[in-house]
Amino acid sequence: MLLVRARRREDLLTLLGPAYDGQIKEDPRADYRWRALMKESDFKALISDYISRKLEYDNFKAAQAPDPEFERFLHKVWAEGFRLQK
Repeated sequence: MLLVRARRREDLLTLLGPAYDGQIKEDPRADYRWRALMKESDFKALISDYISRKLEYDNFKAAQAPDPEFERFLHKVWAEGFRLQK
């Protein structure tokens, strides 16, 4: 079994799909607030399907839906990664 985690519920739901809606649990005290427990084999199949359907972009940040808060987060992560590689 795997514990699949996300900071935002909608991101986890996008990844897992509507069939897992009832299995997403919230823990407000956790570092990743939203979680779902699933079989490793199910997760592998789901990720394979997700990659084949969703990864059709050249730039991840540019491919995201307009969401200023998430965009700021992505740029902060990018900046830290850039700083780390120096």
